Amino acid sequence: MKYDTRGQGGSIRVNEVCNVCSERGLWSSKPHGKKMGLAYVTLPGKVSRSGEMASHRKKHIGVFIGDTILPEQANQLPRFVVRLSAAR
Repeated sequence: MKYDTRGQGGSIRVNEVCNVCSERGLWSSKPHGKKMGLAYVTLPGKVSRSGEMASHRKKHIGVFIGDTILPEQANQLPRFVVRLSAAR
């Protein structure tokens, strides 16, 4: 949100959503039975050892169903790391 539009709407930062999720990890370690949830795509260096995502511009949140992340453009970012959270 830009400063001059404060108070006119709202936004949620991807890192704020990711950092409050109880289940996070690399896409490659996603449990086999996990069929849907939230996926976070970010630069590998922007996630701390404790699993918290830093605030920066290059991040994305999507929904995964099976092995597909929606919106589809998230699947076109091979240099990024995908993290997941539980669907509740």
